[in-house]
Amino acid sequence: MKLLDRYVLVAFVKNYLISLMVLLGLYVVLDMVFSFDELAESQTRTQMVATVTDVSKAGPEGMHATLAFGREENVPRGTEFKLFDAAGHNVGSMSVETSSAREASGLVGGFANAKDIQVGEQAVAPAPPTSMMGVIGSIVNYYAHQSFLFFVQLSGVIPVVAAAFTLIRMSRFNELTAILAAGVPLLRVAMPIVYCGVAINFVLLPITQELVIPSMIPELTKKHDELQATGAKVFPIRAMQDEASAILNAGRYTPAQDDKPAHLDVVDIIERDDKLQVTAHISADSADYDPPNGQWILKNGQHVTGLGVGQNRSQPAPIAAWKTSISPEEISLFRSSDFTELLSTDKINQLLQREKSYGKIALLRVKHFRWSQLIINIVLLLLAIPCVLTREPGTLKTDILKCVILTGTCMASIFLARQIAGNPPMTGNWTQQWPSIMAWIPIFIFLPIAIFLWDRKHTKKT
Repeated sequence: MKLLDRYVLVAFVKNYLISLMVLLGLYVVLDMVFSFDELAESQTRTQMVATVTDVSKAGPEGMHATLAFGREENVPRGTEFKLFDAAGHNVGSMSVETSSAREASGLVGGFANAKDIQVGEQAVAPAPPTSMMGVIGSIVNYYAHQSFLFFVQLSGVIPVVAAAFTLIRMSRFNELTAILAAGVPLLRVAMPIVYCGVAINFVLLPITQELVIPSMIPELTKKHDELQATGAKVFPIRAMQDEASAILNAGRYTPAQDDKPAHLDVVDIIERDDKLQVTAHISADSADYDPPNGQWILKNGQHVTGLGVGQNRSQPAPIAAWKTSISPEEISLFRSSDFTELLSTDKINQLLQREKSYGKIALLRVKHFRWSQLIINIVLLLLAIPCVLTREPGTLKTDILKCVILTGTCMASIFLARQIAGNPPMTGNWTQQWPSIMAWIPIFIFLPIAIFLWDRKHTKKT
């Protein structure tokens, strides 16, 4: 490597690191400003969430319940938990008598009948007041995880800013004039920046998207007002269809956490045939997901068949498991298509292999734009360099304006293409092709422009 190449490369790497810190810091500050209310409320809106694991009689009229926490908690004696059934109705309360790191127990009030309180129901209590340092620590932890998502979104802008500052500084201090006097072409000066930008883009971006982000999905899905919330977010499932046209309803779904599998409470499944006619019904108190076998292990499962037209209804028969295409990943996609942005490409391909996968268009959009992003980031860099690569310091303001307009237009087209990719035409079979076409259109438009600018800079007299 020549001395000039090392000089340019070191300057670019330094500016890249500075741009990374500045842009990420600016992104975090802006996000905090626009979400200030939610962040401020995180201290007062926190809750302790637990699950009822045992219910027993305590005397002739009393009931005793045991709660389990998803993480270690310090629960003071006398803390009152409100108990909710799968439909979200308050069915009683429990005052803590004894507690450990992950369990608490006490007498239940509000209802005297044991059938009103069931294992698997949710218990909620206000968390103890959090100190200011605790809130600050939660905010730091939140943005430490979110910064990886911010990096992915800024991965095309950071090298552009670093390259612009590197070349503008060299031009401002007449370093390019001296280099040209030595017989070195302008484009030759910029080649170390291009090579380094390509290397950084093809190394850091895939590692972040494929390895880092998928490993921290629970932290990345938190909202600003959930920084100190304990336990996993639970929600009901209404009319979710699997590949076999069966319909799943569940009173409450609890995602997997630590060593606990994904869990369903109050399970109701309607099985249908190819003509969408009801053929059978499955009910269960609860179900736990079995990843190796792709099935839900049912507790007190009952299976009734013969519900089709002209068939005789059978007596309820025990059923131990329900094999289905509905997995925790499918449930997350059913709830929100934004979940696809956090998945690895391998997991996206696995989900796309299913004929009736939820969020198929969103999965295809993320898959194709993830590949095209590697190229479009390089195109942005190739657009910016010719704009600011000049030996005339007097034209720098104009050159910077051209760079901002050109790269800004390219980024706007990428944003527009991403929005359009999620809405394919209603006519024709565009589901497979539309996201791919939209992902590559910005490249087809701006790559020829970048080549033209480089060729013009090469042939222009200096």
